[in-house]
Amino acid sequence: HDNQSLPYSMTGTKNEEITQEILRFPLKNLKGEQTTLDEENGWLLVDLWQFGCEPCYEKFKKFGKEKASEGQTTLEKAGVKLLCINPLSDNMEQIKKVADKYNVNDLLYAGKGLNTLIKAQYYPTFYLISPKKEVVLKGNSINDDEIMETIEKYKLKK
Repeated sequence: HDNQSLPYSMTGTKNEEITQEILRFPLKNLKGEQTTLDEENGWLLVDLWQFGCEPCYEKFKKFGKEKASEGQTTLEKAGVKLLCINPLSDNMEQIKKVADKYNVNDLLYAGKGLNTLIKAQYYPTFYLISPKKEVVLKGNSINDDEIMETIEKYKLKK
């Protein structure tokens, strides 16, 4: 599936900054449309995932159930755009199979090569990005409550 991890020494930045190069990196959705993080407005939750990652699939299962029952995820209702990006593959056929299985077709993106710019030792890796394009939360396992608390704290500081 084009899903081979690069050696640790080649996995990108050692800091938490979202550089212009990362913000402008092309991402493709299942409709074939291209976007970048820079073009997206508001709060973004970037979910870096890879094929065969069970914790990644568990998160997709949660998102898919929320979409099936509520029409959108809890985070989307709160104004957070989800971008579940596979930074190792551009195999849209395989990505679509995963999306169809979990009912998350509008959340999955291909971003092959992004792993050379963002260090992700483990999958999934989440980045909560503010409207000003700052990383305000990062982790391998973050929940909706943590995300909402972080957003509220951020808003209070501004």
